[in-house]
Amino acid sequence: MQILQLDSFPIDQARDLTTVEQALGAWAAGRPYPWRLLAYSRRFDMQPVIAATQQRVRRLAPFAEAAAPLLRAIRDQHADARAHGQPAQALQSLDAPQRELLGDVVRAVPQFA
Repeated sequence: MQILQLDSFPIDQARDLTTVEQALGAWAAGRPYPWRLLAYSRRFDMQPVIAATQQRVRRLAPFAEAAAPLLRAIRDQHADARAHGQPAQALQSLDAPQRELLGDVVRAVPQFA
């Protein structure tokens, strides 16, 4: 008999909970011998996770602030009957400083750089 101890972890941080469940289930189903799983639930300190999330949000705040007027202009153009359904027309109708700001904001976001 094999006895295993499994400590708790925050399942909401698992990228794919189905994969975690399937891996554990496949392991359990593949044992030809008896086994027991002792699972302990313990308090998980969320402070480091909260602090890291707040830090990421603080880094993005200047982008949101800079983009707010630009987003309003795009929304206004999109609401216009001529531009409805045509985002390219809405972007083309922005003046040069707004297009430059849009380029700066997009380039500053890591996944678009």
